[in-house]
Amino acid sequence: MDEVQRFKKLKEKIDEISQNKIRIEERFKAEKEKLEALMKEIESKGYNPKELGTVKEQLEKELGTELHNLEEAIEGLSEKLSPMEGV
Repeated sequence: MDEVQRFKKLKEKIDEISQNKIRIEERFKAEKEKLEALMKEIESKGYNPKELGTVKEQLEKELGTELHNLEEAIEGLSEKLSPMEGV
């Protein structure tokens, strides 16, 4: 392969790399815009996007407590109704 052909191949590779770079930059920009929109939506709902993990843990804990309280209430009612079942 002579120098001209080698140069042409290198030029083709450079062009291909440049096109890939442009596509990657465009995808990055689009994803960044989506992320910014999502963060604004989260903030509009009154949450700090950086603290969502903490909020999630807190809400899961509260849900667990409420479920436990509901289970106890249902069990208590069940025990109170049990003697009446034979009536």
